[in-house]
Amino acid sequence: MGCSIGANLTQVSITTKTDSHPQDRGVHQQRSLECFEIIWLDAHIDKKTNDNSNTLTQLRRVVNNNLKTFDNPDQCSNYISSIQNQKIFLIVSGAVGQIVVPQVHALTQIELIYVFCFDKAKHEKWTNKYKKIVGAFSDIDSICDKLGEDVNSCTNDLLPFSAISSAEEINKQDPSFMWFQLLVDILLNMKHTDDTKQEMIDLCQERYKDNEEQLEYIREFQTYAPGKAIWWYTRNCFLYGMLNNALRTLDIGTLFKLRFFITDLHDQLKQFHSEFIHSTSIKVMTVYRGQGMSLEELKKCTTGGLLSMHHFMSTSTEKKQALVFVDQALSKSPANQGILFEMKVDVKTCHKPFHNIQNLSFYPSENEVLFSMGTVFRIHSIQQTGSRSWSIGLKLVAEGDQQLQTLRNHMRKDIGEGSDLFALGALMLNMGHYDKAQEYNELFLKSLPENHPSIATTYNNICGVHFHQGNYVEALNCYKNTLEIQLKSLPKNHPSIATTYNNMGLVYSNQGNYVEGLNYYRKTLEIQLESLPENHPSIATTYNNMGLVYSNQGNYVEALNYCKKTLEIRLKSLPEYHPDIAVAFWSIGSLYSEQGNHKEALEQLGKALQIALKSLPSNHHYVIGIRNSIKLVEQHS
Repeated sequence: MGCSIGANLTQVSITTKTDSHPQDRGVHQQRSLECFEIIWLDAHIDKKTNDNSNTLTQLRRVVNNNLKTFDNPDQCSNYISSIQNQKIFLIVSGAVGQIVVPQVHALTQIELIYVFCFDKAKHEKWTNKYKKIVGAFSDIDSICDKLGEDVNSCTNDLLPFSAISSAEEINKQDPSFMWFQLLVDILLNMKHTDDTKQEMIDLCQERYKDNEEQLEYIREFQTYAPGKAIWWYTRNCFLYGMLNNALRTLDIGTLFKLRFFITDLHDQLKQFHSEFIHSTSIKVMTVYRGQGMSLEELKKCTTGGLLSMHHFMSTSTEKKQALVFVDQALSKSPANQGILFEMKVDVKTCHKPFHNIQNLSFYPSENEVLFSMGTVFRIHSIQQTGSRSWSIGLKLVAEGDQQLQTLRNHMRKDIGEGSDLFALGALMLNMGHYDKAQEYNELFLKSLPENHPSIATTYNNICGVHFHQGNYVEALNCYKNTLEIQLKSLPKNHPSIATTYNNMGLVYSNQGNYVEGLNYYRKTLEIQLESLPENHPSIATTYNNMGLVYSNQGNYVEALNYCKKTLEIRLKSLPEYHPDIAVAFWSIGSLYSEQGNHKEALEQLGKALQIALKSLPSNHHYVIGIRNSIKLVEQHS
């Protein structure tokens, strides 16, 4: 309990440096189904009959060969339970369905269920009890038609976004909003080597090694040229599903391997967008997008707030086409809200590229306008148009939007202005993706020539990965190597050396060697007070770390003194809802608890949790740690 509980919080300093499109083509045509798994369960599926063979062929054609079959109900149920990041469309025979559906219906992985049977009337008696059952079907054509429509609608609804609630709450930003904007910035500006395309192709071949149809597309992609990026993206093949599923799940590894295609797609939109705005007399363009979302997602959208689209967003110039998707969302599930986005685009001031891709798409259409990923809109109106129908008015954010610029500047402070592997590694460390942080920092390290000034800072971030993973021996050895490099190349009072001293102090403290930990913190503070401004955040971090050492030694009076110094500086130097302020309140609350002042402890810990929830994901280790501290205090109150 107490400050000792918060000890693992103190952060290691980071050195900074298909054959359709959802909104405009026929709703029964399908893209690659990377976001979904189509499963057919039938006890007689493996019988070699013409009917079975024809049915399988027809289904595979509809779902791009993305079909898995089972004849054993238990194996099927176990497989469904193992799926994490995909939605499942389940086709079951009538007899087996009565056994399996009650077992799997409540699973969040299950999107919709289709019962394939000879006697519809018989099976409709039990299927009506389950909301996820679309219906009973006696012929494969009907299932294929309905499955195609439903998958298309679900694909459309799964495309991700994040929101900031209002302009008055600039420091309470959704972390996914911040981090995605940074990720886009880094990926789009990274330099590509001759191997970048082959890395992507190798990943695709491994991902689709059991799908001969997609492998044939991948072989064709070997001759890809950047001028065909939009054509390939809109084609009915592996790219659309793979890219959008990676964006939906924030699969950093896949996005990194796809970076050259992401850049080409963005750049092609940028090229034609630039030509368009210099040749058109149109001042404002209106486009539409229809989709479904949960009521919880809808509540994130507030008038005056910002909305960031985490995908290459398809829209239509035809309102009626977007309304088709609203109707589909409403009919698919009674829990769905049908959303019509009406987007006003000031053509001359937009900062994200978009273009009508009629002449660039694999499937030419005069209605589709494609926006690059990370496009940000401001919400100017939300109107309820039916019991579950809504119209949301959006306006594309202009290049000089003050809120967006303030947000970007704040985000960039922690990782620097670079757009390379170093910046990506620093971002991963901030996000808590430690394996990826180590991978990208090590790749960056290999790319540096001998004696390059970034070697030490990169080592420092790799050491931080070891520290956060609890590998203290490796972390300490890593920091010693970093310090050796720095002492040879930097002045002895350089702030970077102070950072390394601080991090070594953290390792010793976490190993229980408090005397040595305090010794390194004092070395850190000596350099900082000489080389940094009085209220610099790094000085606050050192005070905090010293407070934690005194706490662990049982000297709570001295610990509280240093933790209050920490809070004072952070309140002066950081945004109102910065995670480091949450850490300061956490430490102070824990110390009050150690002294038996549970009322004051809960007040301080409550402030810590409030700030952490507004600046970090709910599963971040800071948030989890603060919640645990609150529970411990409540148990002893």
